[in-house]
Amino acid sequence: MKRTFLALSLMAALAVLQPAQADKYSDGFDAARKNMNALGDKALAGDRNALTQLEQTYQACKTDTSCTRSDSRWLPAAAAASNLGWFFWTKEALGADRKNYGMYMYAEAARMDAPAGAFQVGKCIAEACLPAELEKAYLKDLFAFSRNKPWDGGKYERFSAASEIYRKGAAGGLVEAALAAARAENEILKQDLVSAKYSSWEEQVIADYEHRLRIVEVSKQGLAHNPTDQQRSALTQFVTGYEPQLPGMKQTADTARARKQAQGAGASAQATPPVSTASSRGANYEADKARARDCIREREELDDWLNELRSWKRDLNAWDREIKASSIDLQVAGGSNADYNRHNANVDAYNAEGRDYSAEKRQHDQAADAHEARCKGSFNRAAIDEVCTGSAASSRFCKRFR
Repeated sequence: MKRTFLALSLMAALAVLQPAQADKYSDGFDAARKNMNALGDKALAGDRNALTQLEQTYQACKTDTSCTRSDSRWLPAAAAASNLGWFFWTKEALGADRKNYGMYMYAEAARMDAPAGAFQVGKCIAEACLPAELEKAYLKDLFAFSRNKPWDGGKYERFSAASEIYRKGAAGGLVEAALAAARAENEILKQDLVSAKYSSWEEQVIADYEHRLRIVEVSKQGLAHNPTDQQRSALTQFVTGYEPQLPGMKQTADTARARKQAQGAGASAQATPPVSTASSRGANYEADKARARDCIREREELDDWLNELRSWKRDLNAWDREIKASSIDLQVAGGSNADYNRHNANVDAYNAEGRDYSAEKRQHDQAADAHEARCKGSFNRAAIDEVCTGSAASSRFCKRFR
């Protein structure tokens, strides 16, 4: 039940990227990145104290449930995790047998929103750098609310998952992540993976439009974050190539969505699509429709996650009772040194498992808080009426609007 995550050393990303000044991080993260990068350099040069400082900086936030994104320790911990990933995975500084620990730390940096961490996760997904069982273990929580999971599907799911994580890095200011996301989306279109993924005309049209829209949006994001000349040229080509297609494709996608709505309501699949456009349905129609779909999916994932945590807690409680019984037996009847050693080892293992549980419970609670922040408040009624049909109508989210 121990969960792991992916991330990347900002220094590693800079080693891969062009040497020209680029990217636009937040001031707080940029300062933390520079401090942790200095420690990473020292650690690579053989300074074990520097390596210890990186571990301690990361662990200070990892093991404390009160450390959230608003905590002053969060950004240094994210940057420290990036450097640990670079040290163990990219540089293999302590040997190939410790390499996978580096990917674990890359995952942690991505979880903590280190932009280059997200880039390295996307790169790993795109290149299938891990066996499927490790990929799932490392990335399970990063993709808890995602439609496409890289270990569960084919090329479409893998490119989509890589794009999703790349876009996380792009949002943090990393230009190379924006370019990588656009390329991943473009591969989906070049290889015609949409038609292989979706069987109906409606789903294909909607997905085709959404992939093109993401290419344009993430490319513009990269252009706003100080790209190099080479990056600017590539990103501009994506914008000029796909943006002119969007208006007409959006109209077709809106028609496809209307047909899906009619089919969901029991209407004939050949019914004439409604003439009204999304704009006639009120403000925030498209945005609230997408948000509502995400809220339904996230709530289901959170409920499943909480059930796993409750099962884990029951196991821990049973283990605790066994330890207490063993302690009483030793106090009453005594035992050999081997008996005491076994008992103490069991206690240590229990405490370690308890720390893992507490860390994961904190992650769940943070995700639940973020879900509530996104999903509370008002929604466009037409968007709710469209989304809350069929099986979705019985979801906890949709029941709020009855």
